[in-house]
Amino acid sequence: MMGAPAVYLAGPMKGLTFEACNRWRIEAAFRLGERGIATINPVEAELIAHQGALSCSGNGMMTSPKAIVAKDRHYVLNRATAMLVNFTDAPAVSIGTCVEFGWADAARIPVVTVLPDANPHHHAFIRELSGWVVADLNDAIGILAALHKD
Repeated sequence: MMGAPAVYLAGPMKGLTFEACNRWRIEAAFRLGERGIATINPVEAELIAHQGALSCSGNGMMTSPKAIVAKDRHYVLNRATAMLVNFTDAPAVSIGTCVEFGWADAARIPVVTVLPDANPHHHAFIRELSGWVVADLNDAIGILAALHKD
């Protein structure tokens, strides 16, 4: 059974530094937390920094590619009440994030997507699987706050 509201924070990681892919997640967690909404940050527990860029090439119990996929699928399908996807500054298409869209859609979890102009993720599947597509994080936070209103 699902517990308290929790927003899964999805977005590109490959080719980004830990700081670059986590900065917006920290801000979103803080701002949603002020509204009583918990977040699930998939970056925290299992991805490792490798020469300044994130890598899914670990071999530990929680850092292997298989473990990362299993954990993220569990978070999306069993814990998330919504998913916030932030494609701002994406260097390339994020295949992992696209899979997370499918998981969320299969579980009927609403998706709020930040999709700026001139982004490699402009695709019909991204737009159609998103309940809301906005240009910035501020709008996304407002929508998520409204979705989680008592």
